[in-house]
Amino acid sequence: MVEYTLSLDSSPQGVILEVEAPGYSTLALTPWSRKFDGNTQIKITALNWAQVNSIGYSFVAWNDGVKDHVRTITLTADTSLTAQYEQVSYYPTRSPSRRAKKYTAKTDYEVAQKRVYALKNIMTENVKTAYTEQAQLEQQVGKYLNSLGLPGIIIHHYRNYSQQLFALKRKFTDQSLTTEATIAAKKWQTRGLNPEHLENIAKILGITITL
Repeated sequence: MVEYTLSLDSSPQGVILEVEAPGYSTLALTPWSRKFDGNTQIKITALNWAQVNSIGYSFVAWNDGVKDHVRTITLTADTSLTAQYEQVSYYPTRSPSRRAKKYTAKTDYEVAQKRVYALKNIMTENVKTAYTEQAQLEQQVGKYLNSLGLPGIIIHHYRNYSQQLFALKRKFTDQSLTTEATIAAKKWQTRGLNPEHLENIAKILGITITL
């Protein structure tokens, strides 16, 4: 049996497309590709609305001019398709019934399983990178705290503070990060931790704060 490759992409990349074929179904995170037997009928669904890096996009058309976001093709050769989106400044207001229907669809076991499987590799790599960075920073914080000769229970509090800062680093950047880190440090300061040590630990994590 001759096999052909179906390659799916989107502009911008990072959009999930649903792919269905006889005996096969997945949520494909673009860019994506897979081989299928020749003459296989494949249903491809692009989301009408997508979000990439916190920016909203609206489906426009496929690169071959097809404007329906749901399409079925018969694979008779290697095929590449790109779902084209345009950035939107807002999302349309949806009715309560439509919101409830979407929530029900998202929480469906098979849909959720497909979504997690599609994102598994990216999630795993992101976690590996984050854990490696966290371990390196915790070692640096540990060396700094050990040099101070503090009691173990006090060191434990400073470590909790450093872990809180690391979590903030994964959620915020620039001035927002500085603001959130300062708020966190001030809370620990009110619990009796030394402001100079709090500032120095933040500096180890690449955050500049002033208490």
